[in-house]
Amino acid sequence: MLADNSLRVDPVALTDGAQQFRQTHEALHALLARLPGAEDALRGKWTGSAATRGTAMWSDLHDVFSAHIDQLAGDADTLQTAARIYRNRDEQQRADIDRQV
Repeated sequence: MLADNSLRVDPVALTDGAQQFRQTHEALHALLARLPGAEDALRGKWTGSAATRGTAMWSDLHDVFSAHIDQLAGDADTLQTAARIYRNRDEQQRADIDRQV
């Protein structure tokens, strides 16, 4: 925020941030996809009530993790949309100034 309460936004930085969110989303999604195999291997060696509770807890955690990871993709889309809006606004302001000159 500037002294005159205006906001300066760099559309390139927003686009870069969106790309980083997408890359993080993909990396975490790939990691989460590999975890059930490890859970299956553990379940084959771990039995009893603690194992049953552990499986139930993992199922709940998996759903929570998935939702948070998917939110990164939504945030990336939001950043990309903001970048487009600010880029269009800057281009419109530039065109307005050019017409006045």
